[in-house]
Amino acid sequence: MLLTVAALAALALPQTDTTIAVRPGTRLDVNNFGGSITVKAWNQSTVRVQADHSSHDEIEIAAGPTVVSVRSASRRGGPHSVDYTISVPTATSLTLSGIYTDITVEGVGGEIDAQTVQGEVIVHGGSGNMTLKSVEGAVTLTDAKVRNVDLNTVNDNIIVSNVAGDITAESVNGDVELTNIDASNVEATSVDGAVRYGGTIKDGGSNWPCRRPPTPLCPSPRTTATSRRTSP
Repeated sequence: MLLTVAALAALALPQTDTTIAVRPGTRLDVNNFGGSITVKAWNQSTVRVQADHSSHDEIEIAAGPTVVSVRSASRRGGPHSVDYTISVPTATSLTLSGIYTDITVEGVGGEIDAQTVQGEVIVHGGSGNMTLKSVEGAVTLTDAKVRNVDLNTVNDNIIVSNVAGDITAESVNGDVELTNIDASNVEATSVDGAVRYGGTIKDGGSNWPCRRPPTPLCPSPRTTATSRRTSP
């Protein structure tokens, strides 16, 4: 029994744990077939890559002058699931992609491009431009101050809360819900779902596809919107 417990404890440890010194302005590029990518900011001038993966897989980390690239390679059969936990300097820009992959980002202030096919995209905090997309998963952005953010999903919901900055949000078969928003321009659409907006549109901005003059569902600037629905 003791041997079994010890073996299970060993399996719970990351099989890969690598730390690399990076220069200011370095971008992190991660591609993952399946599993998860979690990226967190820390106050270090290094990138730490921790990964739980099959014993048949190897994690390949390539550190160049401006980009740290992370990939997995299988020594047997096709690609397997890998769960990454990566710590980066706060100002790092991110390019994160996957197929069957959940993506989570916490507190990173650089530009973020996070795209997956079947999985959720969740970003908490941040201050750079963002592109957040999924085909079969929800897309969520909270507590961020951005210049521009583009959120897109096909078969799930988009949730944006406590965000300042210009927003484009589009879903095909899901709801779009934006609360406590401070923006100059907002474009929020859904083909087969509800669109709900709560926040302000700055003077001179636009709340598309609302039209002027203002109506209860398409308010004038600096007022709170209620909810409306778009349809084909």
